[in-house]
Amino acid sequence: MTARDEALAILARQDGICPWCGNMISRYERFEIDHTWAKARGGPDTDDNKRALHKICHTEKTKGDVAAIAKTKRQRQKQDEHDYAMSTRTRRPNAKERARARMEERRLLPLAPRQE
Repeated sequence: MTARDEALAILARQDGICPWCGNMISRYERFEIDHTWAKARGGPDTDDNKRALHKICHTEKTKGDVAAIAKTKRQRQKQDEHDYAMSTRTRRPNAKERARARMEERRLLPLAPRQE
């Protein structure tokens, strides 16, 4: 199945109606395939996530997606930096056990006499 055949099948599934503006899309008119949930935001590249929009409607919709996509990229970058920092962090072996031992030693030490 060619890309054009796939696009026409998606258009037929929608009964030839643009979901963005609600007007008919002629098979001879310029239309584009849009991802309902943008791939850049983690959306799947499956047929149920695709829909046919007029070229101008797709451009308008994509303008609105730009801010959301940028936010998603920032969040992913921040998470990646955090994951990297956590993976390279040096951990002292037996740190908890040593801390517990020090606390126990302090409990066993006699208290210093009060000076008044």
